[in-house]
Amino acid sequence: MEITPWFHLQDNSHFSDKGKFNQTATAKLQKRAAAGDSRGKYAAGKAKVTRSYTIYAYAQCTPDLDYSDCYNCLDQAINFALFDLFGQTIRVFFTSCQIRMEDYHVYNATYLNSLGSTDPLDRPPPSPASAFLPPHAVKTNN
Repeated sequence: MEITPWFHLQDNSHFSDKGKFNQTATAKLQKRAAAGDSRGKYAAGKAKVTRSYTIYAYAQCTPDLDYSDCYNCLDQAINFALFDLFGQTIRVFFTSCQIRMEDYHVYNATYLNSLGSTDPLDRPPPSPASAFLPPHAVKTNN
């Protein structure tokens, strides 16, 4: 896992209140991306911060990373973003992973939906019983 070299881009006009950001959302994004296989380790989603404000996020690891390395790389990127860059548009790029959070779509939702890699990040997790059912058997409230 490589986290250097790295760079970040920032824009001070977007996120203004660290307390309003749903850190659970970033944890879900991180876990979904790390759970990918050798074809791709990525996840995208959105989370409502307030009634009128939504954050769109995208996370990706290089496919050679195992779950643990991808999770740890994204963990470092997220912690860096939340600790050092909060209050800004967030884009953190490490050699082995990246995360991006904006107040507009940062991913092609139609394409990623076709792959099953997007989901509202603020949706409650499925019940334990539904985790073992085939996808067509689980009913959602979309």
